[in-house]
Amino acid sequence: MADNREELRKSILSCMADVLKQNGFPTEFFDGSDGNPPITRIELRRQGKVQQDVLLEMCFIPMTMPRPNTELFQMYATILVNMPEKFMPELKRAVFYCNDFTPVGQFGVFEQAGQVYMRHNIVLTTDDDLERIVTEICDYFSLMLASIGRFVDALAQIASGATTIELARDMELLP
Repeated sequence: MADNREELRKSILSCMADVLKQNGFPTEFFDGSDGNPPITRIELRRQGKVQQDVLLEMCFIPMTMPRPNTELFQMYATILVNMPEKFMPELKRAVFYCNDFTPVGQFGVFEQAGQVYMRHNIVLTTDDDLERIVTEICDYFSLMLASIGRFVDALAQIASGATTIELARDMELLP
């Protein structure tokens, strides 16, 4: 049974990689044969006016789910890296503010690495056919992509100390 689950996870991630490649996203699928968990990695190039490259990874979170035939699927986008610590308080405020306007997922700050990220988890029913599962993931991916595109300029400028939340709103970078 565990082997079937692992094969299904790989099939979903591989299919996602194929669909995203077909839609013009530079994408790689890593099948886990190197001992690491299977993962699909997508490069979101030149997001927003700041032309920020974003790395989005898709994987399954290894945990026992409360319902049978369900899996926890995660999309994790690293949006900004190496953020100066002196701007962290305003950046954290901005991330919290942006979360009020995101349709799915949430932005966050991983302080130890100086990163701004966006993460969204989905509980997938593995009884569904592969096409339905992939379509559902694509819908959530599109919503995440829209949120990243909407907020990357404000977050990048706030993270660099070039602006504040209030000024970003005045410049219409934030709602």
